[in-house]
Amino acid sequence: MRTAVALAAGAAAALAFLEIAEEVLEGEATPFDHSVSLWLHDFDSPTLDGVMRAFTFLGSGAVVIGVVALVATWGLQHRRRAVVGVLVAVAAVAEGLNVLLKLFFHRSRPDLILEIVAPESYSFPSGHAMLSTAVYGMTTLIVAQLQPRFRLPLYIGTPFLILFIGISRVYLGVHWPTDVLAGFAAGGLVLIAGKLALGRLHPPTSAGAS
Repeated sequence: MRTAVALAAGAAAALAFLEIAEEVLEGEATPFDHSVSLWLHDFDSPTLDGVMRAFTFLGSGAVVIGVVALVATWGLQHRRRAVVGVLVAVAAVAEGLNVLLKLFFHRSRPDLILEIVAPESYSFPSGHAMLSTAVYGMTTLIVAQLQPRFRLPLYIGTPFLILFIGISRVYLGVHWPTDVLAGFAAGGLVLIAGKLALGRLHPPTSAGAS
């Protein structure tokens, strides 16, 4: 049953990405992107600027790599090499897929708002949204399995972290909303693949008791 649910969720994520990509390629996403970007920036304030910069930092490659390294080290200490392998694979696939998709779509960065210097890479999909969804999501599943006492706070906190990382990219003017939505969808697809792989390992639920 769980596998069937995961497969259905993966299919939904793939369809969502394809639908967003089609809207972007046909130019039909432009009014939505402009209106949401300008509406979000109506909340501009020095305090919110700082909050959004902090969330963007948490979704940066350096922080995500650091999280993977920490969780991988912890997993190896508990002799969960296969689990660590899944996490590293999810991170690598998400990063590689994001690069390929950016090169394929060649979408320019927004020019409506300039809160921070935009990266020189293409805009679609959002790498922050995609990597945070895949990696933070996978990290949550792994830690929740190895340390069940952390399950509830992780299941509550991680979605909010991922959501606000995505919002921060639009607020700061470096991504269109559809870039972020596509990043969530593509990252979710990678996450579901990782979850299916993790489920095949059947790790014990109390490995961190020692």
